[in-house]
Amino acid sequence: MNEKLLRQIIRQELQMLSEARMMKTREGSRVEYTSEEYITELEKDLEELVNMRKRRSMRERERYVLSRAVDHVRASLKRAKRANETQAALRAAAETDLITDSEK
Repeated sequence: MNEKLLRQIIRQELQMLSEARMMKTREGSRVEYTSEEYITELEKDLEELVNMRKRRSMRERERYVLSRAVDHVRASLKRAKRANETQAALRAAAETDLITDSEK
């Protein structure tokens, strides 16, 4: 398999993954999973959940559920930020001609 074909396959896979990663915001608009808008919304959700958890007593079942929700949002936020950094690096590589137009 030559390098050009391999690059084309990788680009197609990245395109499919990015299309599959569309999320809805609170306002109902669809944004990309790695967008700054979605990451900001996750950060707000995390802050709200942490504040709700702080108001609960230690023995309440709700506090356990909130803790699991906080863990989930933190993991989602971390994945979104990492994917955003990867996309930014790919864009930067494309802009600096590491991936030339002839290979696209």
